[in-house]
Amino acid sequence: MHSPATLPNEIIIEISSHLSLGQKSNFSRTCKRLDALIEPQIWADLELHAKGYHDSRDEIKHPPPFKSPSDRVYRCYHYRGGLSPLNTLRQLVETHDLNRLRILASRVRSLCSVIDTGDKIWNILPYCVNLEVLELNARWDEVDQRTNEVRLPPLPKLRFAKLLGYIPRAGARWILRSGPTLERLELGMLDRPIQTSLWFDRDLAPLPEENLAGPNQAPDYGSLNYELVHPRPLGGFLPEEGVSLPLLQHLYLCSTAHRKHTYYAEDEGWSSRAEEASAQDWIDILMASRQTLETLVLEHKLTIPESETEDRGEEEIMRDFHTNNDGGGSSKLADVLEAISVHNAEEFPELTHVYFYGIVVSKGLDSSPSEERPVGRVMKRLGEEGVTCEARRGQWLTFVDDDGWTDQADCDALSDSSYGSQESERRIHWDEVIASVQGAD
Repeated sequence: MHSPATLPNEIIIEISSHLSLGQKSNFSRTCKRLDALIEPQIWADLELHAKGYHDSRDEIKHPPPFKSPSDRVYRCYHYRGGLSPLNTLRQLVETHDLNRLRILASRVRSLCSVIDTGDKIWNILPYCVNLEVLELNARWDEVDQRTNEVRLPPLPKLRFAKLLGYIPRAGARWILRSGPTLERLELGMLDRPIQTSLWFDRDLAPLPEENLAGPNQAPDYGSLNYELVHPRPLGGFLPEEGVSLPLLQHLYLCSTAHRKHTYYAEDEGWSSRAEEASAQDWIDILMASRQTLETLVLEHKLTIPESETEDRGEEEIMRDFHTNNDGGGSSKLADVLEAISVHNAEEFPELTHVYFYGIVVSKGLDSSPSEERPVGRVMKRLGEEGVTCEARRGQWLTFVDDDGWTDQADCDALSDSSYGSQESERRIHWDEVIASVQGAD
């Protein structure tokens, strides 16, 4: 009768493929031989968040995600001794056990995690030299807001990077130095939040360089001294030497957005400077990928203070946004797309599909893009050049009024069936197609 230690490698690997994470961990400790075979499996594909994270509606389904939610293997933070893999690697960093750190980190091929500053992820990632897939969603952390520049070489095998939430500029800059190997890139990053100006001693006050308006708050170019400051898109995160994306085929870019004309507009601050900086980075990324880009996804998430959600539901707000809006809030995006000539087949020879989320492209309830809407004009020109385009309704992004921060890292799966407030009105899906143009087959 064979003991596990005498079984052929192929059989051991087959047996371990049917075990849970905890069972694999116990099985690997039977002997050194089993540990050498099984431990690399444990570390190869790390999903470090609660089950359901990829079933939430924040995961765009059109076009399909990089990996189907059904193919995800959740770790649910449980590992030997109750430590998650990130905690294990962090302890190795803190104890300066670099040899063990290199061994374990080099086994990681795919990493998806919700992170906090305390995870020291930017001290760990440079040792993940075989990493091919990286998905990070960063929560806001007031404890340690400073991230030093990463001076180690970029990841040589990275094919897909997804960076969401409060990713520090230094971290984003280092990841984008892996641009020459990237085939898919998804970015939806936020700048540090700004607290209300009503507080005398603000922990999260504007930095000196962020206050660009005059004493009378005019022309309000980037001023953040308001009772309520909307979440800002991150800009200025590209490497100083520029970005190279010679293999990129799929690009997703997401930014926060605001409604220009509301009842509370005079009390709300929106940073034009942050919007401008983010737009410039988008231009550089699009230009760097134009020769190979096939699919482009652009999303605006409408920022709504939590106090407003007490009176109005998401369906009502988003319906009003699309039916009573001239599209002026997306004029900067239209400027970006026109500046790079996205509709020109010579500039973007491989582009076949463009998706717009949360962006006004049509008048009222029309199902066709309108020349009177800035992005609608771009969408029509793309269709004329044979590019298939879809505009979908989009969703809001709520934030804490006084503190200005939002949490995009909610691990709970939310229903896609509908969002709504009034039963008498037709229920709508957040990813419902509201306008489209069909390109050439």
